[in-house]
Order: sequence, then structure tokens, then C-alpha cells
Amino acid sequence: MAPPTRQPGPARTAPGSLADTTREVLRLAAGQGGRTLRSTVLVVSDGSSVLSRGDLGAHAVRPVLERKCAVLERATGMTALPLALARAEPAAYADALRLLRPNYDAILLADIAAPHCFELQRLLAAPHVGCPVVHDDQHGTAVMAAAAVHTAVARSGRTLGELCAVVVGAGAAGSTTARLLHHLGTGEVRVVDSTGLLHPGRARLTPDKAELAALTNPHGLRGPLGTALDGADVCVGLSGAPIAAADLARMNPKPVVVPLSYPDVEVRYEDAAALGATYLPALEHELSNNLATPGLLLAACRLGLRRPSMRDLATAAGCLVSQSAARPDAPPDAPPLSGADLGRTARAIARAIAEDRAPSASLPER
Repeated sequence: MAPPTRQPGPARTAPGSLADTTREVLRLAAGQGGRTLRSTVLVVSDGSSVLSRGDLGAHAVRPVLERKCAVLERATGMTALPLALARAEPAAYADALRLLRPNYDAILLADIAAPHCFELQRLLAAPHVGCPVVHDDQHGTAVMAAAAVHTAVARSGRTLGELCAVVVGAGAAGSTTARLLHHLGTGEVRVVDSTGLLHPGRARLTPDKAELAALTNPHGLRGPLGTALDGADVCVGLSGAPIAAADLARMNPKPVVVPLSYPDVEVRYEDAAALGATYLPALEHELSNNLATPGLLLAACRLGLRRPSMRDLATAAGCLVSQSAARPDAPPDAPPLSGADLGRTARAIARAIAEDRAPSASLPER
């Protein structure tokens, strides 16, 4: 029996073969571009501000980073890689990330304490890094917090413009939340750190806090937390430190209280209930920066944004608020952003930011 003859035709190789890989390498080396790859996000931390527990170190933060990577991959379809860095100055982090630049398309900073996180972001804006940088605690938390406050206020029949909001904590999350509430038109915003109210005349303010002091507290109030809460309508807790019942009692009747640290919240339920407050602790009400961060990253990667602007954050918050508007009859203390599909929400935020920046170039549904 004669052996089977080979059918004529061009030689073919399977996708992902060595030949395909070689051609891809040569195209990239020649600067010709190549096939479209999944975006890769590097999730970076030094463990200096972990889960409201402070400085736990790079080794302890690894489970947090792995969980963030899992959430990002599920919500965006991007590849996410964790990177825990040993303690060093921000310039050393920036140098390390510059050397790793061929391996990623975007950076997500997480659990890095202020003011180092602000300095690192400034350094990563340099051209030799040149990629989107989103800060989970800063940008993601601010969007989530502002959306939760806006939703609770709207459900109680009020508007942000007629209210006074106090943000307790002036770190990465607190400072950006205060700026975003101000940007959204909140009537008055006050910020308190461990020393007391921020105001322009206060000594030894960091440059970031000095800028925040000039933007907030229009009446120049001075004093401790109790003074800040006097006559306030909204309290957002982002410090992890407990707020005394006597201080909380200085707020106006039926305030909105949003303690976002966990597992130990800043405000006890019984203290909020005594004021008839709308009480929205993070864990019980499913409030997490995971609601906003994936969408911010998706928008940044698709649009080539170095970092989200305050307008982008406001757009993202508005997107979350519009999702909660589907439940107009919900009581003020119902979970304001519950039941969100993270993937659908991420795509909606990315589309909203794209449409706001360039109405004629909106992102497709995918």
C-alpha cells in the first residue's frame, strides 16, 4: 500500500506558536506595533495604610493586593498583577516602577499612606513612566463616598447645595472626598485631621493640606472635631478614629452619617440613632471603592488618561447615583449602591467619562 501523499498548500502554524511569537517580537522591536493585548495593571502598595489599621507593612498587604487583582480582572477583563514594595522614599518607588515599565500598561496605587502617595503620583506623572495612574483609596473611595452621600441626601428630599458636610480624615481618601464634595456643589465642606479643623492660618500644614484648607471651611472655623460638627448635616468618617457621641450630637437633626472605616467604624449605631440619622456604615451597606475603581481604570486605559481629573470623578459619582435612582422609593438608610454588577458598573463609568470628555467619541458597549 502506497504511503499517503501530503496535500499541497501553505504551511500553517497554530496561534501562539513559536513562529507567531517570533513575528510578533520582530514587529514590536521594529516599532510597527503588534496584536492587541489585554491591558495589564500593576497593583502597587507598601502596606503603610492597610484596611484602616495603619502601617502593617508590605508582607501583610499581599492578601489585600491579591483580592484587588481578582476584583479588577473580573470587572474589567484586564490582567492585574500585585506588587508589594519594601519601605522606601517615593522616588525609589518611582525608579523601580520605571524599570518595570515594559511589563504593564497602568498602575493602581493602593494602601499607601499620605503624603507619600501624593508625592508618588506626582513622580509617576513624569514622561518616562507615561501611563495611567489611579489611586484606589484616593480616587475610588472619593467617588463611592460622594455617590453614597448624594444618594442618601436625595432620598431625604434635600440637595447637596443646602448642606454642610464634614469629612473626618485628611489622608488620601479624606482629602479627595472633600474636594469632590466641594466640586459637586456642597454648600459647605469642613475637613478635620488628628489636630483639628483645617484652616488657612493653621501652622505646620503640609502643602496638600494647605491647599485643601484654602478650598474648604469658608468661615475659617478653628478647633477640634466637635467644633467642626457643630451645625453640620453630613459626616463622612475616613480616619478610623472613633467619634464621641457628644461631638456627634452637635450636628443638625436627622443628619447623614457615613462611617467608612472597617472593621471598626468611626460612629456607633446607637449614637447615630439618637439623632435620627441616616446611618450608612461601609460593611453593612456594601460601600467599597470596588464600585468605582475598576471603571476609572477602564476609562483611563481606553482613553489614555494619565490620571482621572476631578471632573472625571464627578462623572463617575454621577454614574453611580443614576444607578441608585432606579430605586426612587427606597428609604434614606437603604444601601445606596447595593446590588451593583461590578463589570456592568465599570463599563458604565468608562462610557460616561468618555462621553463627557468627547461626546462624539463614546465607548462601545462591551
